[in-house]
Amino acid sequence: MKGNSAEKLEKAYAEYPDLAAHRDFVAAVEAGDLASAARILDAHNLDVNSLTAYYGKFDKALWAAVAKRSPVMRFVKYLAKFLREGVLTPELLKAKVNVEALKKAKVFPFRLYTAYLAFTLELAHTKRAASGADVGNKPFADAFASGNEASLDFPVEEKFLIDHLADVMNEYAQSYDWSAFAGKRWVIAPDVSGSMSSRIGDSTVLTYATVSAMFVGFFVKGLENVTVLPWDEEVKPYRVPRADSVMTHINAITRMVDGCTYMETAVNYMLKKGIDTDYAVFLTDTEEYGSGWLAAWKNYHKRHPKAVAFALRGDSYMTSPIPEAEAERLNVYQIFGWNDSVIDYMKFVLEKRKGVTA
Repeated sequence: MKGNSAEKLEKAYAEYPDLAAHRDFVAAVEAGDLASAARILDAHNLDVNSLTAYYGKFDKALWAAVAKRSPVMRFVKYLAKFLREGVLTPELLKAKVNVEALKKAKVFPFRLYTAYLAFTLELAHTKRAASGADVGNKPFADAFASGNEASLDFPVEEKFLIDHLADVMNEYAQSYDWSAFAGKRWVIAPDVSGSMSSRIGDSTVLTYATVSAMFVGFFVKGLENVTVLPWDEEVKPYRVPRADSVMTHINAITRMVDGCTYMETAVNYMLKKGIDTDYAVFLTDTEEYGSGWLAAWKNYHKRHPKAVAFALRGDSYMTSPIPEAEAERLNVYQIFGWNDSVIDYMKFVLEKRKGVTA
């Protein structure tokens, strides 16, 4: 083929050893020589993302090599897979998932909690399968969404893996670079009505409630000036000390889920109690009842014209959005749907508004 001659390929392989190693790795896997493939992966800096097409042919030794080579973001994402393949050891987890590695990779804490949920679910699923019991995921995921995963009786080594993730989550929440968010007064107002227990899309672990709980757990632990206002038809008392662990904060929110949805409840409470904030995050799923959040926010905006609201609706359907011109006038940023880019968007808004809010 023009421009891709054997001579040019050989020249490229000579110039880039890792490219040649990738060729040799693929050849070894295709030939069934997995021991040689594992040695190649151990010896060369291959991009494990480029090997996914061959995952179905890997044995335990190859999965161990992939785990060692995986960047921290991918390692965290594949925790449950590495567990299933029998290559996740306490030593490897400590070496790969620690505060220094997470800070270097700039992983936002939310991703670590999502991995924690998936990982714990996998442990429970495996344990139940081994006992011959029903292995359906939904009951376990529901238990985790309610903050009940700690009650599961795991063996010592498996318990260490779970505890290590929880400990790192806690430490990382405090040492994460919160500079874009710091120095401001925050209100985090999570919807804790019954509908928040619904699962997000096809996720086996994430519910609308767990997303709200992540905002509470990590923002409270990472920032100094955060007021938490859980609400359904009324604002619920929130008495968890800031010094408690991230998991304690998260579980406190997920265990509150019940009741009806009245979006204006938290804003009316802020008005009644004279809560003055720079930024407020209102988190809900898909439903809104009562007289309406927008009317309440207009009243709040009259008294606190510099306050900014992030209105985060967990599903991605843009039904009944606030008209853009009105949202801009009222300092409201609407977010429809949930993924990791939400935090990047919030950072963008904060940078854009530097010096605007008091």
